[in-house]
Formats: sequence, structure tokens, C-alpha cells
Amino acid sequence: MKGLTLLEVLISITILGIIMGAIYGTYTSNVEAIQVARQKGHVYQMTRILFDRMTKDLESALINASLPHEKIRLGMIGKNQEIDGKPADRIDFTTLNHLTLGGEGPRTDLCEVGYQVVEDSENEGFKLFRRDDGIPDDDLIDGGFSHEMASRVTGLDIIFQDVHGKEFDDWNTLEGEHAGKLPSLITIRLTNVDEEAQEYLFTTSIHPALADRKKGE
Repeated sequence: MKGLTLLEVLISITILGIIMGAIYGTYTSNVEAIQVARQKGHVYQMTRILFDRMTKDLESALINASLPHEKIRLGMIGKNQEIDGKPADRIDFTTLNHLTLGGEGPRTDLCEVGYQVVEDSENEGFKLFRRDDGIPDDDLIDGGFSHEMASRVTGLDIIFQDVHGKEFDDWNTLEGEHAGKLPSLITIRLTNVDEEAQEYLFTTSIHPALADRKKGE
């Protein structure tokens, strides 16, 4: 039986190396693509859950009602803010969308809800928190418990529109030109990044159910 020459062995090894290199390159590319898709999917899922909660809260916003206690204040306060040059808006309001995380709590749906971002000491950007106070009082921006809704947030921009379509960065139903009036439309722009520093911008618009509408709407 005739054996292989040294040249034939070297050629075989070279061809095998080329094939293995191509297989490895394809494998690593597929792994990277899977990781990118997984990170992107996580960002989209997190944002979908957040926007769904914010939509339910803001659609149920309530600022005018007959209440049994004079120390309960109903309203909405939206503040235009920045942290390190990035939009970090805040909104606090009363709504009929109380979220009970435990087995006990107030039996009414009326509550105070607030959304705000705070600096994240562990990751890039901010953490976004939802505050829920099941016992409304005369302080619209404090009280209750806060629950982290999203991390790696790099921007939260909230724009308010009146019934005529005019845009405002701030909104206060307790005083000033918007006293006693809900915005007709609230647009929320959320920017966040994944672990690879890829940035994503998401936008949603919400119509509070009790807000004034243009004639014909």
C-alpha cells in the first residue's frame, strides 16, 4: 500500500485548516448575531411592557372629582428636566389605575403615580422608576412605593399638547394656564442602550380619556 508523501500531507492539512477556519468564522458570526438579536429583543420587550403600563396609567388620569376629604389633591404635574445634558423629564399625576403588588392594599383604584429617572451607578444612563401611592393626599409628587421599570435609559422626553395641538414641555393642572385641564395628547420619547452601547429610540402617544377633544373628534 502506497503511503502519502510529505507534500500531500501538507496540502491536506492546509485544505483542512481553510475549511475549519471557514466553519469557525461562520459559527462565531452566528453566535454574535444571536447575541445581538437577544439583546435587541430584550430592549424591545422591556420598552413594550413599560409603554403598556404608562399608557394604562395616563389614559386613566383623573384631575377633577368630588372627594370626601379636602386634603386629597387631584392633578398632573409634568416637569421638563435634564441630567448631564440628557432629557430626564418627570411626570406625577392621579389616576384610576392603582397597581397592587402585594395581597393587601387600598380597595380603591384611585392613586398617585409618578415616573422619573435617576442616575444608574452600575450601568450607563439612568434607571426609570414608577411610583405608586394608593393613598392620595395633598402632596402629588411624594409618597407610596417605587418600582424599577427599566434600566440603561439614556433619555426620557415627555411632550404635552393642548386641545389646539400646541406643544408644551411642562404641564401643571394645579396652577397656571393649564389649571384644571388635562393635556389632549402626551408624547413620550424613550431612549436606551443595550450592553453593546447600541442606542434605541422609542416613541408612543397617549390620549387621556378625560381630556378635552377638538370638536368633531
